[in-house]
Amino acid sequence: MKVTALILTMFLAAVLAAGQVLTVKNDIPESQYLAAEAKAGELLKTANYRVIQTKEYFAQRSREAKLQEKLLLEFVQPDKKRTLWEEFYNKPRRNETISDGKASYSRTDNWPWSKDDALANYYETDVEIVPNRNQYKYVPAVEIEGKKAVYYEFIEIRKSNKSSKTDFPTIGYVCTMQLWFLLDGKILKKMEDCALEGRKDRLLWTTVYEYDPKDLKIEAPIK
Repeated sequence: MKVTALILTMFLAAVLAAGQVLTVKNDIPESQYLAAEAKAGELLKTANYRVIQTKEYFAQRSREAKLQEKLLLEFVQPDKKRTLWEEFYNKPRRNETISDGKASYSRTDNWPWSKDDALANYYETDVEIVPNRNQYKYVPAVEIEGKKAVYYEFIEIRKSNKSSKTDFPTIGYVCTMQLWFLLDGKILKKMEDCALEGRKDRLLWTTVYEYDPKDLKIEAPIK
């Protein structure tokens, strides 16, 4: 009995160190998740917030990740927005766009700002709704970064056709989606872990939302 208890204790400690959700995950219908997702999208339309999204590549599951892209989004209601997109492939690149509600401004890398009196069409952060999902899980009470939250998880199977001179094979992508919503319905964090069927490499997107940050301020960069 002591050995069994010790093994169980070691297992729980390992799971905690990995940051996994220990509470029993209940199966739920798709409609329950979609309702939570839609509510979060509506709440974003009236909130001041910052979003940071990263895209990481793992050559093998056990190896350290390589950062490929980073996206920063800032919104001050009703119409001030800032987008900063960076990529880190062969040559790092950077694009930034700001709208102060009257005009839009943009620049690439460290080039000078340019002004356009027409407001830019910005990337919107409504939570994306994608069909063909299954295996939904739900935990009604968890804690993340010191905040009480609701946890959702589901597996998404994606298929795409890749043609060649001889055939048209179907490629399958398996994505594990993890989402944390605050108790008031706002989305707090999203993780999308995708792997190609039969391969060890994978991509991980991590999106974190911060509401009413004290240093959030969006102004025109030039006159």
